[in-house]
Amino acid sequence: MTTLTNSFLSWYGNAGVIAVGWFAYAGVIAEENCGFFRWEEGVNTHSSPQIEDVNVFKTQPITFDIQLEKRMMEEKIKKLCFKNQRLKGEVQQLKNEVCELRSEKFKCSRIWKKYSLCLTISFFMFSIVLLFLK
Repeated sequence: MTTLTNSFLSWYGNAGVIAVGWFAYAGVIAEENCGFFRWEEGVNTHSSPQIEDVNVFKTQPITFDIQLEKRMMEEKIKKLCFKNQRLKGEVQQLKNEVCELRSEKFKCSRIWKKYSLCLTISFFMFSIVLLFLK
């Protein structure tokens, strides 16, 4: 029984409370005289495990592994959803900045056009005035 729990802990590494809970759970099954259910009527704490209990225990680690993987996947999904929302916010900010820069560019180009138009008009007026003065 301890090899199962040790291999489980070494496989999942630092799995935290879940691994500790599984270790305690496996310990309760391994010990026949734990007395955990003494207060419960009809439960014989000193009996050996039945064939059905052994079959359930054989299937329990697999289901527990699946549940643990499911929880880990759910945590990863939550983290990825949070990261996705954060990145969507950053993308929206960048889009806003691009729109602002584009509008500034158009404003600057319009101002440059106005200045160049004013410069050409002033040049023509200067040339006309210069011709009249000669």
